[in-house]
Amino acid sequence: DVGAIILWANRTVAAAKLAIASKKPADENEAALWASNVDFAQQVIARCEYSFYASALKVTDPAGIAALYGGLVEMNSQSQYVAMAAPRYFIALLQQKDLPKAQSFAETAADRGQANEDMLLFVADTNLNAGSFDKAMTYSAKITSILPAQAAPSGIAAADWEAKKKTTLARAHWISGVAAGSKSDWLATEQSMRAALLIIEAIPNLYPR
Repeated sequence: DVGAIILWANRTVAAAKLAIASKKPADENEAALWASNVDFAQQVIARCEYSFYASALKVTDPAGIAALYGGLVEMNSQSQYVAMAAPRYFIALLQQKDLPKAQSFAETAADRGQANEDMLLFVADTNLNAGSFDKAMTYSAKITSILPAQAAPSGIAAADWEAKKKTTLARAHWISGVAAGSKSDWLATEQSMRAALLIIEAIPNLYPR
């Protein structure tokens, strides 16, 4: 139950923060025990933050995923799990058909260097369709500069990842080419379209024979 996870995680963190905020005893032995309790409380908080992320990966309801992500950000916006949960939250926004919020979220993540290839491709495509050609080219460039050397995420087979990389890179180059053409930058258009074509031609079984 998403509501129960959020409720009890917040209560647990509140109790842990009380332990961390408690005054250090003057007695040496008591101080050692206090330090141990503070360390444990910090681990408890980290575990609660992780529970939001782990639960968001398991939950299938987009509203539940959004609630878990929001709860995590509210608990600690600087948590390492915020960036890790961001792609899951982004997909949830798309499933809820909240495209303006998805675009805003993905662009903010991109500006912070926390957007994955799906988020970057989405905002590149969205800005292209909106006529924001400079932004479309900027986000496409992020894909083509970062994605080639990126290793496969956990849980994705190497072959599947390489196939996704190729199709994503081809699309990114195509978007750049169309955006450049819309600005009458014909040299950039040719370069981007050639790069896209080279990738497309190298993808096996893309076109039926």
